[in-house]
Amino acid sequence: MTQNDTVLLTLLPEEGFSARVPTADALQTRLAERLAEVGAPALAEFAYVQKRAAEIWGAAPTAHFARVLRAARVSSKPALKSKWQKAKAATSRLPASWRDIFQQSITASTTGKTVAGHDPWSADYFLAVINALVAWVGFCEAHDMPIAPTGATLEKYARACVERRDDPVSERTASDYLQRIHAGYTLIDPGYPSRGCEYVMRDWRERSRFGGTPTKTGAQLVTAKAIYDLGFSWIGDAGGRPMRGVHAARDFRNGLILAIGAALPERARALSYLAFDQSLVLLEDG
Repeated sequence: MTQNDTVLLTLLPEEGFSARVPTADALQTRLAERLAEVGAPALAEFAYVQKRAAEIWGAAPTAHFARVLRAARVSSKPALKSKWQKAKAATSRLPASWRDIFQQSITASTTGKTVAGHDPWSADYFLAVINALVAWVGFCEAHDMPIAPTGATLEKYARACVERRDDPVSERTASDYLQRIHAGYTLIDPGYPSRGCEYVMRDWRERSRFGGTPTKTGAQLVTAKAIYDLGFSWIGDAGGRPMRGVHAARDFRNGLILAIGAALPERARALSYLAFDQSLVLLEDG
């Protein structure tokens, strides 16, 4: 018996490496005791236990070792921010003189009030407008241009987005950027809109209707069947791993998402409605 196997015996239940695989309850109890004795190093020890157990009893019979280890590692996490909270937090990236205006407008939208004379904006739209304005301000500062948009500066910005060497965008995306900048600046300065700006936005909107999507080529398109086959390939790779640990679980999960997502008619929208034992049922246990 090696020194590492002696460590194993301190973590396994009293029977150690018997013919019977330790149960999840027995492992949880022993790991909790070991954590109380040595602290966090017990988790690394248990990871070694999991590897050796898979070598002795096989991957499938020791799959529950991974669940025990994961449960011990998982700690409580702060509650996720809502989209409205994210929108309010994003205002800190704007110039200081604009922040109060956006904070007040976000608060107004959450209560159903109009924004800039229009229907209330969604949290997603606020985030899109804020991101567009942040990029616009950075462009203006880099090119020594006034921040208040004009037809000429909007045209220059749209062309720069479409023609840049790294990560160029389509004319449709550039048109969306201009619309968001316009919407945001209307909020900042209700007297801002000009005929020049409106003409440039209309021009890019018309271009986007006929210009196609130059950011995608035929070679970049991937068929649904290729994604479906890749998903099952990952599932097969996960099943072939010598140990059913977190990496195997991740590959299996990702493969399942790809395969089912490609097979569903509405793709991501339908995928979000799947729930185990409700709309999704496994054919076999485990």
